[in-house]
Amino acid sequence: MDTQLREQLEALSADDKAAVLQLLSPESARGAAASATAGTSRGDAPQRSLFTSHFGGYSRKLRLFSGKTPVPHGEVDFETWKFQVEPLLADIRGETDNVEATRIIRQSLLRPALDTVREAFTAVQIVEVLESVYGIVVDGKELLVQFFVNYQKEKETPSQYLQRLYLQAMQVVERGGMGVREVPENLLRQFIRGCFDDEMINKLGLEKIDNPPSFAELLLLVRKEEARRTEKKLRLARKKEGRVSSMSVPDEMTSSELEDKKKIAELQARVEKLEAKEQCKSTTAAKPDKSANKPVKPKYEKRRMGSNSRRKIFCYKCGEDGHLVDACKKTSNAELVQEKLLQRTLNK
Repeated sequence: MDTQLREQLEALSADDKAAVLQLLSPESARGAAASATAGTSRGDAPQRSLFTSHFGGYSRKLRLFSGKTPVPHGEVDFETWKFQVEPLLADIRGETDNVEATRIIRQSLLRPALDTVREAFTAVQIVEVLESVYGIVVDGKELLVQFFVNYQKEKETPSQYLQRLYLQAMQVVERGGMGVREVPENLLRQFIRGCFDDEMINKLGLEKIDNPPSFAELLLLVRKEEARRTEKKLRLARKKEGRVSSMSVPDEMTSSELEDKKKIAELQARVEKLEAKEQCKSTTAAKPDKSANKPVKPKYEKRRMGSNSRRKIFCYKCGEDGHLVDACKKTSNAELVQEKLLQRTLNK
């Protein structure tokens, strides 16, 4: 790294230096770290190691791995843990011993996985030991067979199934069972076979595609279709709710008519209650006394005898005689209806 670039780096803050060094190669990072160390030895203000800043981001991103089965909450399986460690190993490639990278990897391990790497002293050795203990032991051909029998699970969306299928395809590639260029074609073929949502496959026309898309392009198509369906369901639900609300209250009914209708319903309930009470009393009074041979006359016999005439029908809306509510075209008259209902009750 030339003198001008070093001077520009020295003028930056520690956070800005870390951001710039992430864009540089590992060799440039080591050169900048050596320059910072030399500046400290010359009596300058002590600074954080630039090499540590280069790997500081990984310490916050590495998730925990313990090797327990099933995977506890807050942890990941070995394949996921290894996937996030690979960029760190790529940055220190060629170095036999790197204390910072080893520390970062050890901090992401929990027991019992941590106990298995006690005799491993470098980052590469730690990953190799964990690979032999928790890694996949089957060869590429067996993984390829498992890939072609991987189907969508219950309650799993097509996009989730596609992502899980892609991760398995990457494992097959790592074990040599499939080439990298074969991934898009095999991924599309197995997604069509393993996805149970035939409507989506036909909608996207996946069976008619000549040039298989990449994983990112295929996933984008599937997610867009899922979002379109969700939006359609929401629209139908809102439309159904609006239809039900419009049917519950007719538009032509005013607030006063609704209030009258409510009062009439309350009066009908009171009348029915009174009728049931009167019927219960008359039934009790009509029972003969066993001690006396003569039957007991009903309490309200005279009143009943005087009301043998047939009840006249009247409207529960306007209160006038001769028609019912269904055929009424007049305005509501709750007072007249209430008066006639009470009069009918007293005449029984």
